[in-house]
Amino acid sequence: MTCEKCRAAYNEVGDEQKQTAERMQDVDNGRPCPCEEHCMSDYSAGPVRDEETIHFLLTEPQALTQDGEIDPTIFMQMYRSGLSSLREGASLREYELTMDELIETSRAAKNEDRSLHSILEFPAGSVRFNEDASRFLCVFDTATAEKPSHVDLMAQPKNAESKTQMKKLQRKSLKKLRDLLTQTADLSELFDGNLQRYMKH
Repeated sequence: MTCEKCRAAYNEVGDEQKQTAERMQDVDNGRPCPCEEHCMSDYSAGPVRDEETIHFLLTEPQALTQDGEIDPTIFMQMYRSGLSSLREGASLREYELTMDELIETSRAAKNEDRSLHSILEFPAGSVRFNEDASRFLCVFDTATAEKPSHVDLMAQPKNAESKTQMKKLQRKSLKKLRDLLTQTADLSELFDGNLQRYMKH
């Protein structure tokens, strides 16, 4: 197991028919989350510690159901290329870049507006394990030049006998993550309230 293997899997070198989450699992013969132990980027601050605080930005209307609840399907990227988040110590600029990218994506794809709803806040260790100590999510350090505090949350591939069963298992995990992430950051305190300009007024 090397950093190079992990980086190759993350950067789609090899089997491009598989989602990134699957390739990341294949690098060490199916051992859960092996690349958590390695630096995935030259810009890395090091592997993500269990006690580190992770922030996931929720935007509206995309992240909400008609009842105003968090829609679990917004977490679906954890089965694909990873659920993009920011780790403890991220700069204001990294949050601004994240929001600007989300807004631009929505406008380009559907000409939709997008605003910041809230920021989910949780320790990395709280999403890594199931109740039986088996792995739930991997938390990978995936720093970039512009976002050195970037991390990705990726789910363990599900073993299922059919696509229907697979979808059921995935929905169950998506709802579990939604129910785990109940705490939000205080946007009036974070960066002296500077991110509130992205909120709907």
